[in-house]
Order: sequence, then C-alpha cells, then structure tokens
Amino acid sequence: INTKSYQDIFDSIESNQKSIKKLTDDIIDLENDVAEILEEISDLANYEKEKTKLEKLGLSIDTKLKESKKLQKFFKTHDNCPTCGQSIDSDFKQTKIEKESGKIGEFEENILTIVAELKEVKTFIKKKEKLEEKLSSKKTAISEKRNEIRLIQKSIGSLKDTLDKLNTKSDFSQENIELEKIKTSIDESLNHFELLKKNKKEYE
Repeated sequence: INTKSYQDIFDSIESNQKSIKKLTDDIIDLENDVAEILEEISDLANYEKEKTKLEKLGLSIDTKLKESKKLQKFFKTHDNCPTCGQSIDSDFKQTKIEKESGKIGEFEENILTIVAELKEVKTFIKKKEKLEEKLSSKKTAISEKRNEIRLIQKSIGSLKDTLDKLNTKSDFSQENIELEKIKTSIDESLNHFELLKKNKKEYE
C-alpha cells in the first residue's frame, strides 16, 4: 500500500470536511435569518385582525350612512306623513334634515378615515406575505443543505471504511497516527452536525 493511496483518501476527507463546515456555517446563517424573519412576521401578525375589524366597522358605518341619507331624503321630499296623511311641521322637517346632514358628514368622514387606515394595514399585510415567502425560501435552502450534508456524511463513511481497511494492512506507523487523527476529525465533524441539527430542530 503506497503513501499516495493514503494521501488521496486524506485529501478527499479533508475536502468533504471543508464542505460540511461550509454547509454548516451556511445553515447557521440561514437559521439566524429565519429567526429574524419570524420575529418580523410576529410583529405584523395583528394586522390581519385589524383589517377584519376595520372592514366590519366600515360596513356598519356604511349601513348607518345609507339610513341617514334615506331619512334625510324622506324629509326633503315629503310634507305629509305617508302613513296618516298628517302635515309634517316645517321646523321639525328642517331640524331632522340638518340633524341627518350632520350625521351623513360624520359618517362619510369616518369612512374616509377607515379607507385610509385599511390602505395602510394592507401595506403591512403585503409585507408580511413577502416575509412568509422569504421564510419558505430560507427553510427550503436549509433543507437542501442538510440533504447535501447527509450525502457527504455517507461519502465520509465510505472513506472511513476504506481507511480502516488500509490501516489493518499497513505497516506505516506514522500513517496510522495520521489515520487516527483524521478519523477523530471525522467523528468531531459528524458530532458537530448532529448537535446543530438537534439544537435547530424547530426550524425544520
């Protein structure tokens, strides 16, 4: 067994370890991004409820607005009660018309305010939807990188088996020492990934 056989395997293992380290660092960065995005989404969570409340309030005010307009129109177009035929006092008519006119102005102003608030709320909801899309993309990237790590782990496992076989046949004591260092490094790398996976399980 020549030194080149060992060196080729060592180089492959080192390359795989570097790949795992890079992927692991990428996952950590992505999971930090996920945590930040989740926090932002949490801050925007109440806007859906706010939108529902505003829409419900708007419908209620719109109903009252229509009722006031109908009542105002009635007093503007009727001098007598359509039910009993009795004459409607002109001062009473004017008072009712002015009263409903005031209500109409107030209702219309309230509706304009609600429309403006709804526009602002919908902007935040749109932002939340974009963040949710971004979150999904980040989680997908994490999943893909974890799959890459698993494939590399399998490759390292195969290389480790090859090293074990070479070790049993080799008389090179120095190479055996290097072999043990590499195997230890492999185990540490795998253990590091497993710890990361356990600590970050909630993001899966």
